[in-house]
Amino acid sequence: MLSDLDSDQKEALDRAAECRRKADAARFADVRDHYLDMEKRWLRLAESYAFAARIRAFVNDRIRKDEPTRDPDLTHLNPEESRTRR
Repeated sequence: MLSDLDSDQKEALDRAAECRRKADAARFADVRDHYLDMEKRWLRLAESYAFAARIRAFVNDRIRKDEPTRDPDLTHLNPEESRTRR
């Protein structure tokens, strides 16, 4: 459905990967834990962006399906004629 990552989602995933690298390189447990916590936060943000993108796609799809098609025979009518036909 969504083949390309949203730029915000990609940024969050890149930040999460950066935090993981820093956690792996950390010499102290408290620093490692800090970066692992930040990684989780960035991953949650990326999931949130993905969810929002799925909702947008769903809503846009529903809007397209629910839009009435225009009757080509009525496009020539002016607003005055349209009001009298109601």
